[in-house]
Amino acid sequence: MKFVLSMFLLVIASSVEAQTLKAQIREAEPLIHIEAWGNIRVTGSGSGSLSVSLTPTRNGATATDHVRDHFGLKTSGARAFVWSDDSGDIDVVVPARSRLVIRSYRWGDVEVRDVCGDIEVTSFEGGVNLQRVGGAVVAHAGNGPVYAELAWSAPRPSSLTSMHGSIRITIPRGLRILPRLRSEDGPIESVVPWQDGLRPPSSRADQVQLFAYTRFGPIDITHNNQSGRCR
Repeated sequence: MKFVLSMFLLVIASSVEAQTLKAQIREAEPLIHIEAWGNIRVTGSGSGSLSVSLTPTRNGATATDHVRDHFGLKTSGARAFVWSDDSGDIDVVVPARSRLVIRSYRWGDVEVRDVCGDIEVTSFEGGVNLQRVGGAVVAHAGNGPVYAELAWSAPRPSSLTSMHGSIRITIPRGLRILPRLRSEDGPIESVVPWQDGLRPPSSRADQVQLFAYTRFGPIDITHNNQSGRCR
C-alpha cells in the first residue's frame, strides 16, 4: 500500500514540474508577442536569450500529457511568438530592451519586471502588474487592478485603464509630467498636478504624457526612486 501511495504521489509531483523552451535572439530590441490563457510572468534579462517555462496547473496538463503540446516558442529574425493554452502558467525571460505585446485571455494576471522597451498588455479577466518598466506603456485590465512602477528617464506617452479595478502608478521623483486621470467611481490622489478628462495621449508631442481611467476604483500616483534605470 505504501508503495502504491508513493508512486501516486510521484505521478502528481511529475505533473506539476515546469518544462522550458529556449532560443537565442541576436536583435537587441526584439518584438515579442505573448498569448496565454493562464497567468503570465515576464522578466527582463541582460542576456540575448529568450526562454519560456510552463508550470501545469491542477486543471491543466497531467503526467500522461505531452506538456510541450500545451505551449510553444517561435522566432524569426527580430520577432518572437510565445503561446500557451489553459494548461498552466508561463514564465518568460526576455532581453531587457524587448518590445512586448501581451494578451492574457482567461482569468490570468500579467506581471512584467525589468523591461525597458515599449509594452502593450491586455488582461481580459485579470490584473496587470508592471515593475521597473522604462518604455511607453499601454495596459488594460478587464477585471482587476493595474499597477505600474515607471522607470522613465523621460516621459513616454502611456495609457493605463481598468474596467473594474484600482490603478496605482509610481513615477520617478523630479520627472515633469502632466497626467490626465478619470475614475467613474473612486477617489483620485496624485503627487503631481493632473487634468480630468478621457483623452489619452496621441503622440510624443502631447503635453499630457500619462492617461489613466477606471470605471470602478481609485487612482493613485506616487513617487519612486527608479529615475534613469532604463536608458
